[in-house]
Amino acid sequence: MYQKPTSTNSYLCFLSYHPSYVKRAIPYGQYIRLRRINNRDDLFITQAKDITERLRKRSYPQHLLKQAMERALKMIPEQLLCKPCKKRKN
Repeated sequence: MYQKPTSTNSYLCFLSYHPSYVKRAIPYGQYIRLRRINNRDDLFITQAKDITERLRKRSYPQHLLKQAMERALKMIPEQLLCKPCKKRKN
C-alpha cells in the first residue's frame, strides 16, 4: 500500500476523550480499506502488520486490533466493492 513520503502517524490516539465507538471504528475501517485493495490474504496480513504497528504506537489495545483485523480478513473483497442496497419504504 502506497504512502506519501510526508505521511505521519496521525491516527486518533486511543487515550483521547472521543467516544469509544469512534476509537473502535478506526482500526476496523483501516483494515477494511486494506482488504478492499488486497484480495490475497498473504498481502493483506503483511500490510495489516504495518497498520497494526502504527495503531499500537497510538495506544490502541492489541486485542481490539486483532479482533478488527480478523473481522476484515473474513470479508470477501468483492463484497466490499458493492454498494449496499437501500431498503425501500412502502
